[in-house]
Amino acid sequence: MIKVQYYKPSDIRFPLAMNGLPVFMQNEIREYRKEEDRQKRIAARLMLKSRLAADGLDPILGNWQRDEAFRPFIENWRTFSISYSKNVVLFADAEEDFGIDIEYHQEVDAAALSGFFTEEERHFILSGVTSEMQDRFYEIWVKKEAILKALGVGIVAGLDTFSCLEDSVHLEGCTWFFYPLDFGDAYTAYLCSRQEKANIVLTRFAPTQAD
Repeated sequence: MIKVQYYKPSDIRFPLAMNGLPVFMQNEIREYRKEEDRQKRIAARLMLKSRLAADGLDPILGNWQRDEAFRPFIENWRTFSISYSKNVVLFADAEEDFGIDIEYHQEVDAAALSGFFTEEERHFILSGVTSEMQDRFYEIWVKKEAILKALGVGIVAGLDTFSCLEDSVHLEGCTWFFYPLDFGDAYTAYLCSRQEKANIVLTRFAPTQAD
């Protein structure tokens, strides 16, 4: 099972929320200049905190680390993945490798970014009318982001060596499956997993007074 929580920081403000986070997390969050960026990161860490609390493991929140690809992890706990864009924050965790990504639709120059795509993907994106080009661009881009997170790597050269046109892709000896998540027409979100029929549970995060 892959549990996905989502939250919109603009819905509720919790100015005292950081008090329940480790000092190093608070310091990291304060480094972000924009309030909206701080709110997103507070929300993501509160979702992590709530999942740890559900397992009776509140104290290991302080074990938060980042790997060489800057991907956060907590040793001896489940895999988790975080993504945020505009007003939506996603947090997911599971006993398996997976990745999740969400992007808010902004106007992009799809042609200028075509070097990140295979020839077939470029044709798929650029052959649509203007409005379709944006949607098609985000579909492929978010899938690629999600699988890179699943593999534990950042944006690297070679994105044009594998295609994400289909609902699955074979990469590094494994078949990965893509699952769309619906957050309205202004967003594209995908979860990438090795499970062909992944059990994905999507819930809205509701912070408590304690958070």
